[in-house]
Amino acid sequence: MSPLMTSAFIETVLHVQATSSFSAITGVSIDTRTLQPGDLFVALAGDQRDGHEFVETAFQKGAAAALMNREKGDALSKLGPLFPVD
Repeated sequence: MSPLMTSAFIETVLHVQATSSFSAITGVSIDTRTLQPGDLFVALAGDQRDGHEFVETAFQKGAAAALMNREKGDALSKLGPLFPVD
């Protein structure tokens, strides 16, 4: 699958720094049930569930990186590349 975006693109657009390097992202997912290897997992906090609870599962399923709340990033930084945002 061809790359959708690179780490450098995300860092430039969102003004964030990835916690570690990774290959290009081939898709985007907010749901680990439909996540494909190479996807960027976006952890959203909702009324019913908090996507940050699924970051580990996302990496187990092959996520290239995760976009998540900076405050929750420290505990999950060893799982894989993160884009911590406010």
